[in-house]
Amino acid sequence: MRTPVERASISAIWMEDNVQGSTLGKSQSVADLIRDRIVELESNPDSLLRKYEPDEFKFRFDTNSKNGTWADRTNKRVKNITLIVPLLESLDEYADLTHAADFEFVDSRISKAKWRVIGVFPPSIHLPPDIKSKLKLQFKNLVLIQQAHQEAWPTQVKINNFVKAVELSGEYHVAMVTAPAWRRATGTSDAMLQGLLEEEGEKNDEEEEEDDASGDGTLASWPDPLGKFEKLSHKTLKGFKVNTDINAFDCNDEWVHPTDYGKVFRKGVWITADVSLKLWDMTGSRRGGGSEPSRTYQVSINQIKALSEGTYGADPAKKTSVSAGSKRGAPDDDDVEALLPPVTRRYRDSTPPESSQSQSSSGTVSSTSSSNAGMKTRKQLKGKGKQKAINDDAMEVA
Repeated sequence: MRTPVERASISAIWMEDNVQGSTLGKSQSVADLIRDRIVELESNPDSLLRKYEPDEFKFRFDTNSKNGTWADRTNKRVKNITLIVPLLESLDEYADLTHAADFEFVDSRISKAKWRVIGVFPPSIHLPPDIKSKLKLQFKNLVLIQQAHQEAWPTQVKINNFVKAVELSGEYHVAMVTAPAWRRATGTSDAMLQGLLEEEGEKNDEEEEEDDASGDGTLASWPDPLGKFEKLSHKTLKGFKVNTDINAFDCNDEWVHPTDYGKVFRKGVWITADVSLKLWDMTGSRRGGGSEPSRTYQVSINQIKALSEGTYGADPAKKTSVSAGSKRGAPDDDDVEALLPPVTRRYRDSTPPESSQSQSSSGTVSSTSSSNAGMKTRKQLKGKGKQKAINDDAMEVA
């Protein structure tokens, strides 16, 4: 068995693995466990810190699935993480559950592991109607953000959606990952990309101003992450996944930075997180039959926080404090599935498609600084002649 990670970076709601309705301790069902944690967090947000010390768990690398699982040190039973995350942020009013800022590995062989959690809304868990409604609202917000992005910058490649609905089951899945436990070289930094360009003989003599350090990674300023690699050959691209931040929109259709999500989305319940919405494009591969180019919408978790009694978000009187979907004729909470594209609604089993699973669990390079650097590189490359045809095949419809 692989040497476990000594330190963990996540505490969350814990759920028994695989079988719904199985027990934890004295015959406590999954539904009861989640309901108890909701009540516990609403009434005493600090209790989660005492009850679920991260040191009680160790990370175990699953060589079959290439994903990580958590093992309880006391009884050795493995549990999956089920985390229900409203996309809200207000740092002063949450108890910080982050155990360690950085991952520490004992065994370098598992350094490519990612911490993967699935946000699930199964109808068999009988949560109160108001809790279900608020959870569906978060799924709807994700769908609306994705729809807005696709309307602004459409693509013909395969799409892996934020939210997946299991047809005829009433169940939704949201794949979320933590910050990656690894980076290739120094990440997709400006200096690194410039070095790759020089290796391929694409000298860049243009000088551009530094990007705003505030991290304006909006769609208007960087709509196409593949564009920053347009001068690089397919061979050089091997091993890189292209990332950019996706930002929300407010009632005026203005793009909103992640730090201002609380001003856009409605108030949620029990657990929230410091998250980033990620878009990453796979360029495809021509070797061994090749792989299909694709675009994946992903929720990346930076920190997890316990909700307290405080109020947060923008002043309700301000125009920008309304729900993200309010001006777009958003349907009721029960109509989340109606928003999803048809390709998403056809899944009939409880597991997302293999292609989506593998993409979500593979390593990605994600950092705000990388995104900003990527925007600068895109400016430098702009107007440098015709694009190379290395990505032509990737952007065509099969």
